[in-house]
Amino acid sequence: GQVISSSMSAVEKFQFGMSLGLAKYYSDAISDNVKRAFEQKLRNGEWIGQARIGYLGTDTNGVKDLIIDQEKSHIVRKMFELYATGNYSIKTLKDEIDALGLEGRFGNKVSPSMVHNILTDKFYIGIMTSKGREYPHKYPVIVPRDLFDRVQGILASFGKKRVKLASKPFALRGLVHCKRCGCTITGELKIKKNNPKLQYIYYSCSNFKGKCKRVFVREEDLLKPIRDVLENIKLSQEQADEIVSSLKELNECKNEFHDKAIKKLQNEYTKIQSNIDRLLDLYIESSLGQEVYNAKMREYKDRQYSIGVRLNEYTRADQNYHIVATTVLSLANRALEIFESSEPNEKRQLLNFLLQNCLLSGRNLEFELQSPFVLLGQVPNTNSLLRR
Repeated sequence: GQVISSSMSAVEKFQFGMSLGLAKYYSDAISDNVKRAFEQKLRNGEWIGQARIGYLGTDTNGVKDLIIDQEKSHIVRKMFELYATGNYSIKTLKDEIDALGLEGRFGNKVSPSMVHNILTDKFYIGIMTSKGREYPHKYPVIVPRDLFDRVQGILASFGKKRVKLASKPFALRGLVHCKRCGCTITGELKIKKNNPKLQYIYYSCSNFKGKCKRVFVREEDLLKPIRDVLENIKLSQEQADEIVSSLKELNECKNEFHDKAIKKLQNEYTKIQSNIDRLLDLYIESSLGQEVYNAKMREYKDRQYSIGVRLNEYTRADQNYHIVATTVLSLANRALEIFESSEPNEKRQLLNFLLQNCLLSGRNLEFELQSPFVLLGQVPNTNSLLRR
């Protein structure tokens, strides 16, 4: 209610200065209280910002929470799974996600930058970040930690090469290296001048180290020995049935070991969770400092993550693991058929699954089959494939 004028007395000026100081103190006190409340929420695993794509914000009687968005969460996970194959750049992944119908918060299509932000956001694996600090959150995770880690590795590798080249649909892109210098073998599309419909793909050493003379080899010439191997890994139906039957018998012997291992890991996980609960109680009671609390919490969460990965591995190797063997045998028998009928990116994904140590020596492609296909390639004509 004070009137500011040039004729104010010293007392009035002092009163005005005191009023300003009290107002500033009141504003700062409110700000501190809000910051403390936000910090406490973060420590309790509660998110204070907008919901990520794949989650929905709810408000029940003034209590806010996040739940899984059933319409979008599976597409978010699909993004990670597609990118983890190594067959997509950010741009091509965006096109794929547009076709699946993923929309942003306001109903608009996701941009390439939004795709990149999603792929690098730890919120989807249970970790929220605020002002550079990480906190474990209490909400359901959408993406497994091992899948997230694979995506980060691929993102880092794409940062070292041009995305334009990374998006070329070549069947052998990124799979073959030069035997002489170790550089990547790159593909180029050549179009015949007098007939644009005739297109050929040639591969050559990138010669990044300057040690090689570039020799161009047709893709068809490189794929010929691969086709021969895919033809030779076929097994007779009798041999395939014999292997599957043997694995089913082994499955019965495996169950006891599997159950004991799962129980041990679950008990260890529960014990660590009890330690986390006690740690939080000590922190609330001010018996622990912030740095000690953060360090121990990070240690416990890392151990829980390690146990979770091991549990996941045991679960995937559960009682129906013989189905995987059946799938492998079926793939071996139909590998050439599948390869011939696939698109370039699909061919690359299949070859990445079947082959390893692919090297170009002059004009010849050298490679090895991945396990267990290497065994199938060695024994297609044996009378028995049972364990010795």
